[in-house]
Amino acid sequence: MSRLKRALDALGSMRFAVYLLAATSILFMAGALCYRLKPAVFTPLNSTMLFEWLATYGIMNARHTWWFFLLIGIFFFLGVNTFLCTLVRMMALIKLRNRRSLKSLLYLLSPHIMHIAFLVIILGYLVLYTFGVNSYNNILKPGYRRPLPGSEIMIEIRNPSFATVAHKHNDFLNRLHISANYELVLHDEGKTVRKNLGLNSPCLYKGYSIHVADFNPSRVQSTTRSIWVNLTIRKNVGIPIFMAGIVLFAVGVFLYLLSAFTKSHQVL
Repeated sequence: MSRLKRALDALGSMRFAVYLLAATSILFMAGALCYRLKPAVFTPLNSTMLFEWLATYGIMNARHTWWFFLLIGIFFFLGVNTFLCTLVRMMALIKLRNRRSLKSLLYLLSPHIMHIAFLVIILGYLVLYTFGVNSYNNILKPGYRRPLPGSEIMIEIRNPSFATVAHKHNDFLNRLHISANYELVLHDEGKTVRKNLGLNSPCLYKGYSIHVADFNPSRVQSTTRSIWVNLTIRKNVGIPIFMAGIVLFAVGVFLYLLSAFTKSHQVL
């Protein structure tokens, strides 16, 4: 038991935090250099999940990505260090609750509440980029169906409509389509759901967000047989955790400002 306590004390110590932050700085500098040498290795991070990228591009290009693997480990221990350090201090403050007023106790606890909120936000981002969906280049034509990534829900587009430009001084812009709107039909377990989908108007359904990335035809003169839309489909499963962290952080800030304002008001 004493060994476990010593290990927890070491993991939650300020000295360990300084070492981790120094290592993080070194790895960031190494990462900046590796990125400049081969940026194409890191570009797929914009369209793939974290562990999918690590298992493919990350492992196959270890000469340029080694720092990324180490950085993930450093961030894990930083999270553990922050959690243990915050937990120890919160427990110490709670033990003194009978010696302090509730207002004073909340004032002292508020920074630690913000620390916990920060960890919850980071966890939300981790879940988002680990278990979510970030699918690009989903091409759809009227009359064709395709499944939503990671589900059995089928989608199709109907009734495309386009907004055009009438430009008198530039022939290139004249009659150019600047926007497109569609009726998105979702077939979900025998149920049909219809939603509006546009270039700047994404569609939301069961945690999925569906965005128009590109469309055709680009001009009025184009043939109608070339009608298609390129969709970006995301499922942000980490958003509830992320929003919980935001709310918790706001609570911490509110308690801090309320106590600080009350205290300064009493002094005045």
